[in-house]
Amino acid sequence: MTNGNIKSLLILVITLVIGIAIGFEISEISIKKHFEKMDSFRKPEGFIKIFDGIIKPDNIQKAGIDSILFAYHEKIEKITHSGMDSVSKMMDSMNVELKTKLNKEQAARLDEEMQRMKKNPPPPPGKKP
Repeated sequence: MTNGNIKSLLILVITLVIGIAIGFEISEISIKKHFEKMDSFRKPEGFIKIFDGIIKPDNIQKAGIDSILFAYHEKIEKITHSGMDSVSKMMDSMNVELKTKLNKEQAARLDEEMQRMKKNPPPPPGKKP
């Protein structure tokens, strides 16, 4: 290979690496913004802000619409928490039933994972860690 070919190949590889790095960074920023928006949806202010942005109420409508949105946010939160409690109880029942079929090593691994999941529960559906 000649020096010109080596330089061209080096420039091509460096350009490729820089492009990949930029792509990863843009992807990370985009994903982070999406998760921040979803997280704000779980707070009353964020929930109301999102729907106010969609509805665009005028000054006369805003107070009435926001009170409806706040009330529904509270109801949704209650359903979410009661649903998570039900899932937790079901997982405990599954654990008990599975243990009747497992050997000691398998039961220990299952217990370890169940404890890890209780400390760090998986995100709600549609939300990635």
